[in-house]
Amino acid sequence: MPFSTMIRIANRQSRMGPADRRSASLPEILDELLGIAQHADAYEIDVETFDYEGRPTLSVYDNGSGIDSPRGLLALDAVGWRETVSESGNANSLALSSLAGRHTIIRSGPDETEPGWSVTIPPDAWHGEAPITIEPDTGLRGTNIMVEIPVEWRVGLEEAVAAATRDLPVRVYFHARWKNRP
Repeated sequence: MPFSTMIRIANRQSRMGPADRRSASLPEILDELLGIAQHADAYEIDVETFDYEGRPTLSVYDNGSGIDSPRGLLALDAVGWRETVSESGNANSLALSSLAGRHTIIRSGPDETEPGWSVTIPPDAWHGEAPITIEPDTGLRGTNIMVEIPVEWRVGLEEAVAAATRDLPVRVYFHARWKNRP
């Protein structure tokens, strides 16, 4: 992707699942983001929270294979893993439906030497009311998804990460502390 591209999420209303119609809970968001990392064959996942541009933000970074196409991701075609979703029959499992309506930044790349991409999705863009700019991005292996969260979620976030990752077969760190150690 040599230059930036503008897109809109098309016909979002007809594709909305149950999670889109209400605000998703922290466990739902964690489950979805951790599932994306697992599908990408990540062997480590880093979870952090911080303020980004004045917003309380949850960041989930994995070192997996990256997401093939931001266009596919935003069109909800299963983040580049169409065959997996077709076999499972669960199109919402990787569709980021838990993030709808939240300020979200996604960066992804196949490795540090290949071109990747980044996209910032403002809340109103989830419903096609604002354009989304896809920018080239480099120096990233895997995927980093940052999503605005309510400030109240910071209390108990470490415990929520530990609970959500208890049985995952990959190492998960919360602020550099290993959370799902056997």
